[in-house]
Amino acid sequence: MKKSFFALLLILAAILFFDIDTLVLTEQITSFFSQNEDATPPASGEITPSTLALSGKTLNMGDVPDTVMTNFGESVDTFNSEYGFLWNVYHDDYKNYIQIGTDDNGKVCAAYTNSSEFTLCGIGVGSSIAEVREAFGEPIEAIKKGNILFYLPTGADGKHEVDTFLFRKMYIRIFYDCFKNNTVTAVHIIDRDTEELFMRQYPLPSAENAAFMELENFYVTNALRVREGLKPIEHSMAVLPAARSHAAEMAQNNYFSHTDLSGGDVLKRVRAVGVSVSGVAENLAAGCQSGIMMHEALMNSEGHRKIILSDYKYLGVGVAFAADSRPYLVQNYFNPPIVTIG
Repeated sequence: MKKSFFALLLILAAILFFDIDTLVLTEQITSFFSQNEDATPPASGEITPSTLALSGKTLNMGDVPDTVMTNFGESVDTFNSEYGFLWNVYHDDYKNYIQIGTDDNGKVCAAYTNSSEFTLCGIGVGSSIAEVREAFGEPIEAIKKGNILFYLPTGADGKHEVDTFLFRKMYIRIFYDCFKNNTVTAVHIIDRDTEELFMRQYPLPSAENAAFMELENFYVTNALRVREGLKPIEHSMAVLPAARSHAAEMAQNNYFSHTDLSGGDVLKRVRAVGVSVSGVAENLAAGCQSGIMMHEALMNSEGHRKIILSDYKYLGVGVAFAADSRPYLVQNYFNPPIVTIG
């Protein structure tokens, strides 16, 4: 969908997260940045009203490595974020999934979780928008980074999918599930300085960043499936070339479709890389900053959501960047051939 860009007091504007038409207001811009940002951050390990709690474990921005180790143990995996800091992944077969971001000094600078067990200022999965606003105030409309305002759309197709708050020197994104009465489904927290130093709309385009986005999207997809009572889906290296090649073709040729330039569909592409299937499905997303945000957007689309929550056994996720750094993501789900005995 066409983006709208407006000059605002000689400040440039950019749009994050979704490709939607945006109405930019030209008055009272300072009010975007005044909410709750002056609170003193908690000391490492201190329990405060803004502590993120997860099944008895606690987390604050600025926690040191020893505190994180005491509360969460060894990470299951690590990978780089689009910001440049390291994501550390913790889960028990995808239960109580959390990503904890750590800076160059090992201190906590970000977190994401979609676990049903998280709480933050009394907010958790299932909380209403009204309860979120009561806890954090009114959401901000933009983030000022240097001389640029990055505007924050709240959703697509008339849906209210995410709010962003500036709270205790943190940016807090609350994601909502439009199919569960717009209740909370996940939270993403990032240190204010870390967010404001990221002077980009999308990650730097590289094969490494594409692989990190693929991995992150696979992880959070599985975490959501397990939360919803489904089995974890298995990663498929075999189907990965099909997903990546379609993402690359769309990115390089500026189109967005399940039908490729040769007229082929997902079944043809999967078979072309030597994968036999009894059933196959494909999700596409583009223009979101991270694998997390791609996932949250897909879950608020009925058809894509149905595929994510279906009984597929394998998944391959491919990502590619366009010339303008816009990421394209392809999810290829499939079941193996049915074997008949006798």
